Amino acid sequence: MDSGSFTKDEIEKAIIQAKETGKYIGFDLPFILENAPKIEYELLENTKVVIIAELIHSLLDLRDKKDFRAKYAFNLIYEISKTGNLTVIPETRYPTKFKEYLHEWNLSFNNPLHQIIGYYLKLQDEFDFEILLLSGDHIEEAVRETLPLHLL
Repeated sequence: MDSGSFTKDEIEKAIIQAKETGKYIGFDLPFILENAPKIEYELLENTKVVIIAELIHSLLDLRDKKDFRAKYAFNLIYEISKTGNLTVIPETRYPTKFKEYLHEWNLSFNNPLHQIIGYYLKLQDEFDFEILLLSGDHIEEAVRETLPLHLL
């Protein structure tokens, strides 16, 4: 897994920009695991955050395996739920339709990062709000250019 590392300042600037522009913030698992300790809780006040249920399931699995990074991630999610607006996207009940949706965006159902991107794209499309996706995975430039998501 090719994950990117962000500085505390880069993360802070992205969150402030999202708050100022009314964007929702989305995380993927590599980002939240590597960067949760870098995010100040006060910065999360009045933020709008959206995460997928699969992220919660993955964090629970990691917590059961005693991965200390999952604890930081859960603390971050808890703080968001107290001081911000947290929305959790449920997993799809229609995987065939979801595969078709991913195919429309030239994304692969077999790629976990593409699935995450697909969930965020679908949510953004259905509810007509913008999402800033904070991703710890490397997203190919060709994919980045075709997506209406804002990516860090």
